[in-house]
Amino acid sequence: MKRLIAAFLSIAFLLGASACVKGENKIKKITSFEKITLTVSGMRMGEGYELVKTDDGYTLSQYSGFFNMDDEDSKEENLVNRITLGQQEYQKMIELLNECNFGSWNGFDKANRHVLDGEMFTLKATVNGSQKIYASGSNAFPKHYREFYSALIELLR
Repeated sequence: MKRLIAAFLSIAFLLGASACVKGENKIKKITSFEKITLTVSGMRMGEGYELVKTDDGYTLSQYSGFFNMDDEDSKEENLVNRITLGQQEYQKMIELLNECNFGSWNGFDKANRHVLDGEMFTLKATVNGSQKIYASGSNAFPKHYREFYSALIELLR
C-alpha cells in the first residue's frame, strides 16, 4: 500500500512539474513590467535588450558583444545605447506586450534542429508585480516575437 501511495504521489508531482515546464502558467494580461531582458545570439555575436523600471521611470538599454546579462559590469562594458521611456512609450509597450500575447510565452522552449546556423534567444521577465516569464528558443520563436523584437529596436532609434 505504501508503494502504491508513493507511486501515486510521484506521478502527481511529475505531472504538476511538467505543466510548469510546458508553460501552463500563462499570464493573460500584462498591466506592468518591472524588468524584461532579451538576449539574442548567433554564431558570432550577441545582443541584449533590457527594459527596467527605475526610480525615475523606465529605461531601455541595448548591449552588443559577448556579455552576461546577469553581470552588471559585463553588461555596462558592452552598452551601446540607453534611453528613458516616457509615459507614452511605456503605455505603448504595455499595449504591445498584450497584443503580442507576451504572457503566453511563459515556458516556450523550442529548437528547430533542421537549421545549423541561426539565432537563439532567451527572455526573462517580471511583470504585474512579481509574475515571472521565461522563454527560450533556437531558430524557433513564440508567435509575435518578431514584432516585439522590432519594437525594441525601433524605440532605440
